[in-house]
Amino acid sequence: MTGTDRPSLVLGLLLTAALVIGGMWFVLDRRAERDEERVRAQAEVFERVLAGKDADLAAAAERNRAITAELSAARTREGELDARVVRLAARVEALVAECAGLRASQADFDELKADRARAAGDVGRLEDELANARRELRKAREDLAAALEKPPEEAAPAEPEPEPVPAGAVTDARELERVRTVLNGLLAGSGDVRFVKIGGLRGKTLYGVEISEGVVGVRGTKTFEAREARIAIDAAGRRVEIRLVDGTITYSDSRARFRGDRYVLSLTDVATETWVRSGLTIFGTI
Repeated sequence: MTGTDRPSLVLGLLLTAALVIGGMWFVLDRRAERDEERVRAQAEVFERVLAGKDADLAAAAERNRAITAELSAARTREGELDARVVRLAARVEALVAECAGLRASQADFDELKADRARAAGDVGRLEDELANARRELRKAREDLAAALEKPPEEAAPAEPEPEPVPAGAVTDARELERVRTVLNGLLAGSGDVRFVKIGGLRGKTLYGVEISEGVVGVRGTKTFEAREARIAIDAAGRRVEIRLVDGTITYSDSRARFRGDRYVLSLTDVATETWVRSGLTIFGTI
């Protein structure tokens, strides 16, 4: 190789080296750009993911606040409901007490109605007795006036009194006492009426009876004496009648005969089913 060719060779080697280096730099530069673009793209993706996560966290925080608010409102409503339950429970207790009071008032009212019915029956009997007494008094005054106007006459012989107990009637003392005891037991719930004496019994008729009305030994007690007595029951109306025939009433030391030889002791609000089941067969019906 000549001296002239050596510089050309060196120059060629330098050019070749420069081309190689330039190519390598170009390749490396392009790779760096691609790596940068890839990193930039990954960074953008990461930023979008982070942004989405932030949005999710914000939404979650908002939901948490909403749930907390709803929970607080629910607790408030629960407290209000508890208070309402307490008030309602107190109201229920008050209503129960009021119902108990109303039941007691109804029982008192029913008892007053029964007392009123009994009092009405007593008033009716007293009015009948008063009317009978007034008629007897008026008749006695008329008889007295007529007797004063007429000259005394020879008294006519008195008619014989009818037999108090007819032949064929039951007169056994033990049987009559049994009937009297049962009747007085039934009458125990109907005031102060009671049979004092029963002289005989035939069929549904009692003979030679004595009945007391009132408390024994107390002034104002009435005594009824009758030749016959019959007892009739009105089961539907809860009423019992003791129908007396041919007798007298003794009241406050005064004695008078029955008006028209008849008198009825009427008992109201009677437990007639007890009378029907008593076993006695002497009762009729109204």
